[in-house]
Amino acid sequence: MGPDAFVTVISHSFETAEVIKVCEILENKNINYALWTQSTSIAKLNALSILNLTNLAQHIKTSASLGSKISVYFLTDLIYFYLIFSLDPQLDKFYKINFKRDFWNSQQRKKYSKTSEKTVKIIKKRQKSQ
Repeated sequence: MGPDAFVTVISHSFETAEVIKVCEILENKNINYALWTQSTSIAKLNALSILNLTNLAQHIKTSASLGSKISVYFLTDLIYFYLIFSLDPQLDKFYKINFKRDFWNSQQRKKYSKTSEKTVKIIKKRQKSQ
């Protein structure tokens, strides 16, 4: 990426391993980025802007709100798919990326699952000894 690179990271929850890793890489390489998310519990990040996509409470929802959200997601999809098909019309690279991402996420889940199991065992041992 060149010195003028800018990345927009879009994540509903900002909890998936690959999205967190992407932001870490962007920050480590001092690449400017924006974050679009519905999460309000994000740790301090160096994003140039954070767009919080929020839902209105059910009793105050309006059709304009829904229309605005659909427009934002549609525009994002349009740009995303334009770029995908411009870079890889047969989608070969993107199928490989999806496979690697899914594999990496499964490894992360195993890693965190083992950590959680160890933590639970330690807590149970402490409770028994008290």
